[in-house]
Amino acid sequence: MIDRVNDTLVVSDLVGRLGTLVNGRRVKESPLLPGDELTVGSTSLLVRYAREASSADAALTRRRSATDCLARPSICRTTNRRL
Repeated sequence: MIDRVNDTLVVSDLVGRLGTLVNGRRVKESPLLPGDELTVGSTSLLVRYAREASSADAALTRRRSATDCLARPSICRTTNRRL
């Protein structure tokens, strides 16, 4: 399930058999930032949405993106593609 909390999307795993992953990590609940890869079962989605970002959010996005690019280069290739 995806909810909007203030200006942030939050995904919650409803105890599915295959689980919910954000950027390859299994989560029970997690905020979704633009550029995140959301996987539910066998389906992967690239998270894209516009929002007002604080400087702290921007720093988190840059830090998360750099870490994920090192750990999973396929995410970087996916986020650079225009849909």
